[in-house]
Amino acid sequence: MMKRLSNFQKCKLLVCLLLLFASPSQIAIENLTVKSSIFDYYLQTTGTLIIVTTAIPLLTVLSCFDLLSNLVGAYYPLEAIRRGSNSQTFRPYLGLGVRLSAIFALALFAGSLVIGWLHGYRIAFSVSHPLFNTGMLAVITRLGITFLNFLAIILFVWLVELTWRKTAVSFFAGMVFWVASLLSIRSRLFFLLKSFPLMTGDELYFPFYPYLKFPLATMYLSLFWVLVELVLLSVVVKKWNKR
Repeated sequence: MMKRLSNFQKCKLLVCLLLLFASPSQIAIENLTVKSSIFDYYLQTTGTLIIVTTAIPLLTVLSCFDLLSNLVGAYYPLEAIRRGSNSQTFRPYLGLGVRLSAIFALALFAGSLVIGWLHGYRIAFSVSHPLFNTGMLAVITRLGITFLNFLAIILFVWLVELTWRKTAVSFFAGMVFWVASLLSIRSRLFFLLKSFPLMTGDELYFPFYPYLKFPLATMYLSLFWVLVELVLLSVVVKKWNKR
């Protein structure tokens, strides 16, 4: 069974959740008109650099890098027999990661709608932005992609934590991940990544890529990351069981 989160971990998750909700508030949006709705505002804010390359990856790493501390502590091997297989032990944590990803995605979604409304955009189930010509389907797709983005980052730091058995290493890896996601969009030195985005989250920014190649494949970046990470996690946990 999964141990309960500590009070510090709960407070950290709550703070990050509130920051995600408020993160669209300081973003200056262009190309929105008086006909734009709060859903246009959501689509625009979640495609900005500050959200894609800073708010989402940084807050996700800060909130989730240490949630597996119970499994990587020095005393876990002594309790392994009583706990059963590590696969069964890890499964509730995997469920926690899915739930947190959904909560984070919904917090960003709700925050964008509320802040868009406060900025004076219409409350209407419509999308007028020409880059999102599929209407409300674009909103649903963006919400799903954002969920996968959060999940991919969480699974990444957990994969590192289970592999090296050190929470500090998972934090460092998360910071490297954050910098890599920033460079993949902003740095001209990484021109290959600007043409062929590889980092999860880049697909949120894809309508605004200046030199994008294979835009259809870019839509599924986070899904690809999640599937690869799940496979690697299953390998790590199975090897862990044999120790």
